[in-house]
Amino acid sequence: MARVLVVDDSIPVRAMLREQLEILGHEVVEAEDGASCLALLREQSADLILLDGSMPGLSGFEVCERLKADQRTREIPVAFLTALSQDADHARALEAGANGFLQKPCPAPVLKAQIDNLLNVAHLTEALHRIKRNLERYVPEEAARILNENPDARPALTGERTGLSVLFSDIRGFTRYSEHHDPETVFRVLNTTLSFQAELVRTEGGDIDKYIGDSLMAIFRGDDGLARAAAAGVLIASVANARLARDEPTLAIGVGVCQGPVVAGNVGNVGRMDFTVIGDTVNTAARLCSAARGGEFLLPWDDAETLPMLPQAERREITVKGKERPLQVAVFRGAAEPEAGRDLARAMTGKRAAAGVAAPTAGRPA
Repeated sequence: MARVLVVDDSIPVRAMLREQLEILGHEVVEAEDGASCLALLREQSADLILLDGSMPGLSGFEVCERLKADQRTREIPVAFLTALSQDADHARALEAGANGFLQKPCPAPVLKAQIDNLLNVAHLTEALHRIKRNLERYVPEEAARILNENPDARPALTGERTGLSVLFSDIRGFTRYSEHHDPETVFRVLNTTLSFQAELVRTEGGDIDKYIGDSLMAIFRGDDGLARAAAAGVLIASVANARLARDEPTLAIGVGVCQGPVVAGNVGNVGRMDFTVIGDTVNTAARLCSAARGGEFLLPWDDAETLPMLPQAERREITVKGKERPLQVAVFRGAAEPEAGRDLARAMTGKRAAAGVAAPTAGRPA
C-alpha cells in the first residue's frame, strides 16, 4: 500500500480517483490546487503524486518544477493526470521533471499499471540510496566525496601529491586485554572507544581514513589542518582517554600527529583498491603514535612550535624505526580533567571544541 496525493481542482475527479485508488489498496490524500499541494507536503509525506496540469493559480507544471527543485520532495514520483493532450504538454511535463503522463479519462488498468511502475522504480531508487549510504560507511570519507562528485569517473591506480596532517591513535594494553576477556566484550569496548574518538576527530573537521585493529587513522586538510589535528589529538588523549581509563583501567590511548606532503590516491589493484594517503608523513605519524605512552599525544617539535599550546609541551628525543636520526618531539599529556583537555583544544583552534559530544560508556553496551 502506498500513500498517494491527488492534486486536482475538480471535486468529482478527486472523488473518482479516491475510489479507484482505495480499491487498489492505497491510502489517498487530496489537494485542491498547487498551493495546497505544496503546503501539505511541508507537513506530510507521500509516496506518489497524481497531478493535474491545468489548475487555478499554480499550474501543474509549476508545481512539478518546485517539487523537483526541493531536496525534501524531489524523489517523490509525479505522474500528470490531465485533460491536456498535446505533444507539447507532454514534453513540458517531462521537462518539469514528471515521471509519468496520463490523459483523462484514464482507464483503470492503465492507471494501475502506471502507479505500480512508478512505485516500483521509487522502491528500487530508495534501495539504491540505502546501499550507497551503507557502502559509504565502509570507505574513507574522502573517497566517498570524490566518487559523489565524479560518479562517472573510473577509479584508477593513481595518486596526487598534496599536503595535509595525519593523526594515528592506538589503544595501549589492548592485546593483553583481549587475551583475558571474551570476544563480545572486546568487540564492544573496541567499537565504543573508536566511535568516541571518531566523533572527536569529526568535531575538529577530520576525515577517518581507516580503522586498523585497535588503531584509528585520520587526515586533516587545509591551512589550519595541523591545529585541528593537534586539537583532536589533545581531545583523544584527554577526554577519550579519561573515559576509557575510568571504565577499563588497564587500557589507555596514545596519539601521534605529523604534517607534510603525502600522495593521496588508490592503492591495490583494479579489482580491489583502497583510497588512502601514503608517504613519510604518514609513517612518521604512525611511529609517533607507537612511541606515545598511554595518555600522551606526540608531534614533531618543529610542528609544535607553530601552535599556541607549546608551553604545555615537554621536549623529548626519541628514536623511531625507519629514521636514521632521533626525532625531537613535543609530548603533551592528557589533562586529568576532560574539561581541561577541551579548554586546551579550544585554545589551539580558537573555537569551541567537542562541546556536546556525548560519550558512551566503554565497558557497557552503547
